[in-house]
Amino acid sequence: TFPTFATSKEAFIVATITAPTLPSWLTLTDYGDGTALLEGTSPVGIDVYPVVLQAQTDGEPTTQEFEIEVGSNVSVENLVSNTKVYPNPNKGLFNITLPTNEVSNVEIVNISGQVIYKNQLTDKQTEIDLTNVAKGVYFVKVKAGGIVISKKMVIE
Repeated sequence: TFPTFATSKEAFIVATITAPTLPSWLTLTDYGDGTALLEGTSPVGIDVYPVVLQAQTDGEPTTQEFEIEVGSNVSVENLVSNTKVYPNPNKGLFNITLPTNEVSNVEIVNISGQVIYKNQLTDKQTEIDLTNVAKGVYFVKVKAGGIVISKKMVIE
């Protein structure tokens, strides 16, 4: 939502809108009619970016400060219910299916808490080969959009 400026009581005075503080990935286009457009592609990850806009009319500039929060569109419910590890049990060769193509991180942890596998997932479905590890119970930890879920997996 673009913030509104109180530029003047007189509607015919048009403000010039500038951005003294703006993230490097965001641009401001002042249309010259008292309106402007903020647009850009945010970096991967979750973060909050401060923005300061100024509207200049005949007098002192009016300043509007706000934050743009960017991040994952992955909800906890969607990630938990649609992240699949299969087949389970398996012989060390299995798939991880995610609800999104968003970059995710995966760790496979043994029952002692040691990380035995770590990788970045960029596809909705990834095949993982752990046929060289011992039989046992493992936990597949997937982190996407600041959310971490854990799925139990058995290698026979």
